[in-house]
Amino acid sequence: MTSCAVWLAMVTTASAQEAAIEPTLDIGGEIFAHYGVDLTEGADLANEFDVARVYFNAKAKLSDTIDARITTDIGRPKEQSIEVDDGAGGLVEVDVPEDSKIRVFLKYAYMGWQTPIDGVKLRFGAAGTPWPGFYDKFWGYRYVSKSFADQFKIQPTSDIGVHALGKHADGLASWQLSLVNGEGYSSPEVDAGKTASFRLSVDPLSSNEGVALPISGFISYDVPIAEAPSGLVWGAATGLKHDNLVLWGETMGTSAEDINGFGWSATVMPRVPDVLDVFGRADSWDPSTDTDGDATLRILGGVGRGFNDYLRAALHVETVSFESSDVSELAAFLRMHGKY
Repeated sequence: MTSCAVWLAMVTTASAQEAAIEPTLDIGGEIFAHYGVDLTEGADLANEFDVARVYFNAKAKLSDTIDARITTDIGRPKEQSIEVDDGAGGLVEVDVPEDSKIRVFLKYAYMGWQTPIDGVKLRFGAAGTPWPGFYDKFWGYRYVSKSFADQFKIQPTSDIGVHALGKHADGLASWQLSLVNGEGYSSPEVDAGKTASFRLSVDPLSSNEGVALPISGFISYDVPIAEAPSGLVWGAATGLKHDNLVLWGETMGTSAEDINGFGWSATVMPRVPDVLDVFGRADSWDPSTDTDGDATLRILGGVGRGFNDYLRAALHVETVSFESSDVSELAAFLRMHGKY
């Protein structure tokens, strides 16, 4: 609580000392929708139309240094169960009935402060975490696939806490440090532990317009306060971004309670600007390297195009194979991204 009071006092002081400006509010959003066909052997060509994401964004500029953001998303409720008294002194697990309608939930909600230190910002609240969103912004096809860390639930995309971000030397170096609950935006705090995460990226080609070569490292540590368990997540990645080509490769590992996970992801995307992007991606994740039969390999490939600033579309196929099964899942998708 003391750190929050200090942060609020710093923000209030900075706001009072600067010249007043007229506050502004930008409203917008995004829609991810698709048509998918299940081509898995024996699936009888099951198909569906669905809406996967609807982001509603409200971004406020309150002063020269203070801003705020609220972003909601949508999703269908997940299956839940609770333990109840069985009447005989024991507990029994009971499924909780859920309304299957698409519901709205909170993704981001934070206040931001541009500090007196050049290029350094602070955010307090539910904000993006250091690693998953970095890939999403880099390849630009979030509506086709989540990042590797998000796809396999290795790292949440948003969490509640304090976030510091920096960008220096015209993009040569960028970083983010977050101290958060650790459960992610979709779950409440369950123990006294906190998670500290840090990403550092260096782009030696930042001075070259139209090309980027970020080299990044990431570490996340669950601080074991009281009875909270400790855990470690690490990652490393490099990418190349040009008008005609996007490349990305990353590797990640986890360690918690003597269980070690390891995986990698690679993306290749040749591009013809304003005409067509051709993309391919492979993900491999093994949540426990000491356990047989739990690894997953996911491969997707397709084409995409942006028609204007408001509408994009992609057509792709996706296959998922499991170490524990001889049957691979196969599906084809037409995905749409609307932005307003």
